[in-house]
Amino acid sequence: MANVTIFFLLGIAICVLAGTMLLPAAYAFATGELEAALSFGVTSLITAFVGGALVVATRGRVRPVSRFQTVVFALIIWSALPFFAAIPFLAEPMNLTLISALFEAVSAFTTTGVTSTPLNKFPLSYVLWFALLQWLGGFASLVTVFTIIAPSGLCGSLTQVAIPGTDQDDFVQSVKTTIFALIPAYGVFTLVCLILLWVAGIPFFDALSLSLTTLSTGGFVPQSEGLSFYNNSMAELVLMIFMVVGATSALTHRNLIVTRSLRVFENRESNYVIAMCLVVGALLSLWQFFAGEGEVVAALKTGFFAAISLVTTTGYQVSSSDMPVAPYGLIIAVVFVGGATFSTAGGMKLYRLALIIKQSTRELTRILHPHGITAMRAGGREYDIQMMKSIWALFVVYLALVAVTALALGLMGIKFDLAFLTSVAMLSNAGPAVTAGLGEEGLLLFSSATGGVKLILIPVMILGRVEILVLLSLGNLVYWRS
Repeated sequence: MANVTIFFLLGIAICVLAGTMLLPAAYAFATGELEAALSFGVTSLITAFVGGALVVATRGRVRPVSRFQTVVFALIIWSALPFFAAIPFLAEPMNLTLISALFEAVSAFTTTGVTSTPLNKFPLSYVLWFALLQWLGGFASLVTVFTIIAPSGLCGSLTQVAIPGTDQDDFVQSVKTTIFALIPAYGVFTLVCLILLWVAGIPFFDALSLSLTTLSTGGFVPQSEGLSFYNNSMAELVLMIFMVVGATSALTHRNLIVTRSLRVFENRESNYVIAMCLVVGALLSLWQFFAGEGEVVAALKTGFFAAISLVTTTGYQVSSSDMPVAPYGLIIAVVFVGGATFSTAGGMKLYRLALIIKQSTRELTRILHPHGITAMRAGGREYDIQMMKSIWALFVVYLALVAVTALALGLMGIKFDLAFLTSVAMLSNAGPAVTAGLGEEGLLLFSSATGGVKLILIPVMILGRVEILVLLSLGNLVYWRS
């Protein structure tokens, strides 16, 4: 049975999660947080037992899976793993409710990066766990894109085999090859970010947490005051560089690490992400200068940091003031678009926006020149009308989901501007953007969120990470029959 393969891979993923829990358990034990150490230790054993049982029960019975079943696998992975990751939040010393614990776990694993619990109530071992979950979630998002979303052909996906040696007819082998191809670059860049932050003067634990959440474009800061707590310009520069790394193509990073190629910008979409950071950075610098900074250097620093943070859907904030880091509408537009396709960034993805603009321009040209011939290429890649239909369908579903989420939040008593920004930010897995756009008002939304609000946002975060692929494929009869 094909579903045996799905449970086999799920078992391995659960075992990896169980092994990761040992890190905060060991840290808690070393620092005297004995309750936390016990919680993580027991949870790790429970998780390992479930994952190991699935592996043992399905080992040797792996069979080929259909395209539709790989999509179901993506939904299972992104829904099941947060349940196990939430267990430590239920136990001592956190004692969160089930909904709150699940909200924390989903927010971390989908790299949305918001928490409804004040950081001063987080033992350091739980801060480390939140950061580790974001790092794992960032890598899981890359594997999902390379092995499921890109080969699917849905949502304007690129159907080519992205990594040499990947066998799309053998899903298990494809996942294995992708993991071993991407983990060196992902790990090396995380380590380099950690070292540079430490050298810049950030305490080691904070540097570790920030490096884990920066490469995954998660945006979690281990201090309640945010990045302003450090007041470290060098560290901010390091974070800017690695936010861009996280939001640009992992293919480029892999080629740089594996082949030592100097053509690190061979992927045009990565170029466009960088260009978008520069353009938005210039606009926000001007906005910051005229809106209150009054000093060129400070405006440039705040503007470009905010631009990179928003474009990459990381959501870091360098300013501690109550003033929004960018105009409300610009934040929504930038976060909605997101970063590169083969990256940890959220959003619609810049490649799809480029195709929409390209095809719209092409149709306008055809009105003026009905018999003209225009090449159907964008970003150095060919596309066809079928792909454009998929992208437009995804765009419409995105807008509809934003509208439904905002309406649901409005019915829960949240005012419109906050509800709309929250729906866009959570769907794009850029939770801190809510605070960036509305300051203290956005921060209070999560700290005072009711169980109903959390129940609305949890599935939105998951759908944002799987790029709503599941919703579209469930309505595709061809996929059901494939």
